Amino acid sequence: MNRQELIKKAAEIKTPSKQAARQFQEASPSLVDELNQIMCSRSDLEKLIGKNNREMMLDNHNNHARFMSALLVDYRPEVLVDTVFWVLRTYRAHGFQPAYWPAQLNAWLQLFQKHLSPEAYEEVSPVYNFIIVNQAFFDRSNPACPEDL
Repeated sequence: MNRQELIKKAAEIKTPSKQAARQFQEASPSLVDELNQIMCSRSDLEKLIGKNNREMMLDNHNNHARFMSALLVDYRPEVLVDTVFWVLRTYRAHGFQPAYWPAQLNAWLQLFQKHLSPEAYEEVSPVYNFIIVNQAFFDRSNPACPEDL
């Protein structure tokens, strides 16, 4: 699947409501803190992120929450797709392994179920599930994803 096909699939995701976006944004600081605790307590953390990348991972979690807060307010499929391509390529170059992303994204989803209303969870989770399901196509080392950025 190429970039244009991913954008087309991302466009099928229903734009989250302003209420869901606001709830996500308001919860973000505590969600980031809890996610950091979850990820830092993993016994396989070094295998997931490589050596000496803990601070980079923590920065990624903060940046992720800020980006998603903005994206949920103004959902643009092409911005989602291009950002995921960039993030995976950049962090992989620093030693993050493909298994880090589903571990992190599934942890986010668990936190959303715990801290967001069921309605907000139903509106936010499709964006995360889209990334998880399509990770192989975002991974630039995957030959199924042609260089078309």
